[in-house]
Amino acid sequence: MHERTLVRALIAQVEELVAEPDCVTNITVSLGDFSGVDARLFALAFDELKPSTRLSEAALQIDEVDLEGRCETCGHEFAIQRYRFKCPVCGGTCIQVIRGEELTLESVVVEGALV
Repeated sequence: MHERTLVRALIAQVEELVAEPDCVTNITVSLGDFSGVDARLFALAFDELKPSTRLSEAALQIDEVDLEGRCETCGHEFAIQRYRFKCPVCGGTCIQVIRGEELTLESVVVEGALV
């Protein structure tokens, strides 16, 4: 399960950001529908791995990001439904993904202060 590896990297990144004595209370990540990461498994891995870290009291919030694309033929931007990469305006199939592939650390809350 690669979610455990990603969570380890997330924990390391947050611990690097936060001063040693501080307590992290909340972490928010955005997770794209097309990222290849299962949100449920990511959350389970976080809960499993956090107790032995400085993030042991932290809650994880996952904001899921829908898949969106831009037609390279006509420039129309649209939500991609059921992984159908076809422009609803012109029928073009050359689609660039513009949202939905990300796994991004959005915010870290440390004892009530936003970092």
